Amino acid sequence: MINTFMNTTIMQLIKWCVALFLFTWLFAFYGCSSDEEQILSSDCDMLEFKFLSAENGKLPEDVVGKITGNEIALEVLSDADISSMVANFRTNGESVRVGNSVQASGKTANNFSKSVIYTVVAQDGTLKKYTVSVFRPDKRITGFYFARANIPGLTGNVDFKIDQEAKTITATILKWIDMPDADQFVPTFTVAKDMKVSVNGQGQESGVSSLSFKDELIYSVAYTGGGTAEEYKVKLMCPQVNATLPVMRFSVNLGTITSKTEYRQSKLEIAGNGISQGLWTYSDQEVEIRLRGNSTMGLPKKPFRVKFPEKISLLGMNHAKEKSWVLLANDADKTLLRNAVGLAVSRTLLQRDNPADYHDSKAVLFTVATQHVDVYVGDTYQGVYHLTDQVQSAPGRVTLDKPGKKVDTPEITGGYLMEIDGFADGEFSWFTTAKGMKVTLKYPDMEDDYTNQNDMKADARYNYILNYVQVTEDALFSKGYQDAVSGWRKYFDQSTLVDYYLISEFCGNPDAWWSTYIYKLRDSDSRKLFFGPVWDFDIAFDNDNRISNATNRLMLDAGHDPKMWMNRFFTDPALKSAVKARWNQMKTHMRANALGVVENDSKAIGRSREVNFSVWNISSQSLGHAKPGSASYEEALALLKNYIEKRYTYLDGVFNGW
Repeated sequence: MINTFMNTTIMQLIKWCVALFLFTWLFAFYGCSSDEEQILSSDCDMLEFKFLSAENGKLPEDVVGKITGNEIALEVLSDADISSMVANFRTNGESVRVGNSVQASGKTANNFSKSVIYTVVAQDGTLKKYTVSVFRPDKRITGFYFARANIPGLTGNVDFKIDQEAKTITATILKWIDMPDADQFVPTFTVAKDMKVSVNGQGQESGVSSLSFKDELIYSVAYTGGGTAEEYKVKLMCPQVNATLPVMRFSVNLGTITSKTEYRQSKLEIAGNGISQGLWTYSDQEVEIRLRGNSTMGLPKKPFRVKFPEKISLLGMNHAKEKSWVLLANDADKTLLRNAVGLAVSRTLLQRDNPADYHDSKAVLFTVATQHVDVYVGDTYQGVYHLTDQVQSAPGRVTLDKPGKKVDTPEITGGYLMEIDGFADGEFSWFTTAKGMKVTLKYPDMEDDYTNQNDMKADARYNYILNYVQVTEDALFSKGYQDAVSGWRKYFDQSTLVDYYLISEFCGNPDAWWSTYIYKLRDSDSRKLFFGPVWDFDIAFDNDNRISNATNRLMLDAGHDPKMWMNRFFTDPALKSAVKARWNQMKTHMRANALGVVENDSKAIGRSREVNFSVWNISSQSLGHAKPGSASYEEALALLKNYIEKRYTYLDGVFNGW
């Protein structure tokens, strides 16, 4: 019985061992029982994302991405081609895809010029998407100014205007900068982090680096990692700094000058800016200044006459050394050039060698000087002015003998400087001819000797020239006025008359007959009246809105009265023939010199005229009879050039038809 029990127990133990072996083998073979499955990982995190320079040939340094939630941002500070970049990443997931494409770290390239979605796949199939964005900081200057703390000569900070599309940075300074080396400034600027800024290859540090702003500068902004730079044109508009024109700086407030007759005292400083002669300083004696002109005297930007305590030839204009000089404002002329162009045409004709035997050897062939200047009043910019001679009898100007005061002496016959003048009745010394021509006596200046007009009218010189002008007018309107010996040519010089007429017509000067200078020499030199010098072209060149179609009309017909003398002259066919001959002799020179001044002077005043029109609005026209202002300087200049070309063609047809 015991054996039977033992056998039974052993058999059961063997069965249990076999069962345990089978269970263990099946578990090992299948991994789990049908009632329990293997647990898979759900991890799918992007642990690291970067661009390695070793895997991206044009990348100068490694770029490590910043992972924030499901966003990955990388900042590339170079010009590397982000349209094909290889990403190097590390993840705890099973795989990584972009779309349906499996990604291999350090091998697969993608286009990162826009955001790329990376999908990390876990062991259990869980997905996690990451948006990868690559940023390039703008190679931009986002702020630019002069800080007064860095530049004590400034009255305050100077903010520059940045045009990101045009890539320009500009500012205007209208105040005088009271410091040595006034063109040197330390700019403060802002750019993105890790950008480098340079000028002409030299690194620039905001608030530290000093540069001359006399001329336009090119500021370059580039990534610290290298590559091409973004360039900005930086321009400071300040006549004192730019120093492209001579500068005249008065201490007196020109706005307080209201008289055409009473002078104000003022200190004056003249900086030649390239011209070393004819300068003046605040330490020199004070000058005198007053208003000048007629209709222009009432404009916002006013013209002035300046008188020095001693004779001086200003700014190297060495033909005259005198006390009185003129500052023309050209407020009605939005090119600021019409007077300069008209005077250039005058110089073309009124020369002794054009040809040598054309003019009377005694004729005074004078044209006033031309020099554009910048004017300051104290510490404030006033604008671009035109410095010229005063039209007067003086050595180097209209050089005339001093007439004597005794009747029946040779000295009383000359010289005299006069103006046929529509404003003559507002002057001290003037008279009217029998035909109603009003004439101002400019020299001798009777105001130097008289304060009472009645006393002045008893002066022998006044009566001599009044009577002489009447004799010339009588000859012009006589029956035999065309006679070459006894007619008008006995009393008027034909050569200067022809030149004066051609200058006036070519420039289309409607005021040529309203204001006409004439002079008489002593009888021993000539008994004739000569024409000139020319003057006042601000409403010439089709700038008078009272005259329609001024380009294709003769000023002989359309110009303002009094035209009585001129109309009579041109009923003489011989004079028309003389005009035709002189025109064909000089026309190409007149045209070339006029266009040359437009081209060259517009460039010479370039920076200054921009500042001028920041003070005086180019589109605002205060002179009622002048043409409306232009929308831009380029438009105003184009109109002037166009007029010269068309006027030349028109006159060529007219004169060659005479």
